[in-house]
Amino acid sequence: GVLINTESNFATLVSIIATQLSIDISTSKIEIRYKIDERSPPIQIHNDMGVKVYVETKKEHRDMSRYPLCVTTTEPVNLETNSTLIPLLCSDTSKHMRVIHNSYFSNTFNGIGEAIGLIGFGSCEEVDELEELAPGIIVNPNHSLFEKDQVYKNKYVLTSALKRHSILKHFQFKTTRSSSIRLKATFSSFHLGKKYENILRRNKTASEKLRVVETNKYVYTVLDGITQFIVCLHQRTCTCGRFHLDELPCPHALAVLTIKHTGYEKYCSYYYTRKNLLLTYQFQIDPLPNESIWNTPTHVLEEVVLPPHGKRLPRRPKNKRHTQLREDGFKKAKITCSNCGQQEHNRKTCKNVRPYDQE
Repeated sequence: GVLINTESNFATLVSIIATQLSIDISTSKIEIRYKIDERSPPIQIHNDMGVKVYVETKKEHRDMSRYPLCVTTTEPVNLETNSTLIPLLCSDTSKHMRVIHNSYFSNTFNGIGEAIGLIGFGSCEEVDELEELAPGIIVNPNHSLFEKDQVYKNKYVLTSALKRHSILKHFQFKTTRSSSIRLKATFSSFHLGKKYENILRRNKTASEKLRVVETNKYVYTVLDGITQFIVCLHQRTCTCGRFHLDELPCPHALAVLTIKHTGYEKYCSYYYTRKNLLLTYQFQIDPLPNESIWNTPTHVLEEVVLPPHGKRLPRRPKNKRHTQLREDGFKKAKITCSNCGQQEHNRKTCKNVRPYDQE
């Protein structure tokens, strides 16, 4: 151990440690750290204020084993002239610290011309991972300089550094991650008009229950229950008729595109895009006057428009329509009589005798 005066500064502390460990300050760099507890990251002493904080903290706990100092030194070694490795001893152990040869990093970090030596002091946490010795990896959770293509030791170091950086730079902004409006604005489909985006969403929902069978590269068979539809992506047609008439993917075409992991942009008409809709109204449209002052031609006023002539079927109209295949699975509620408790008729048409009338 070493004795530190309460009035010592940073230079005095470095000189005492260097004398105790026989370190040449002119050729070696010394870093001094200590830990408050096991869960907190190491705190580095790099100026006079750091020494004063450490001394005041040490005064409150007189125990010699509390708040030990960890001293790390880096010293360049000429591998060509000196092939022997100098053992570095800890103050409380007799273990030789490792000196890492640059051949370990030659394939990863494009060659490092120096070996790196570490020295432990007190009961510091031992460095077991060799990647921590590389200068290209950031291991300090209090790192404040952020640059492009930086490499961090693990997720804890990265998140700790980002939290500290946000406090220093006063980043106090919060956003809602699960916002439906943000999701709609960020992941909206390829700049279609709002009306046509809603149509695509409804078709996409309807296509999730369909089954697709591939025939060849462009032709697919889509099964909707017992009904099948043929979709041709090359000609942009479907046997339902909606794909080539609307020039917008129908549910059957969307089911095929989902299986192929293909976008819908090139299968929609250009006239449905927002850019083309804005070009439609780029010209000035003059407003119309009141209908009472319109100059309407006489032959237009005399023309009488009648409804089309339709032929009525010679029987009573049906009360029930033909249900689709998907509607057969829904069960309708049966009518229950409140008089006798039986089903399929009501109280007015009940022909049974009430229970209390029998008594």
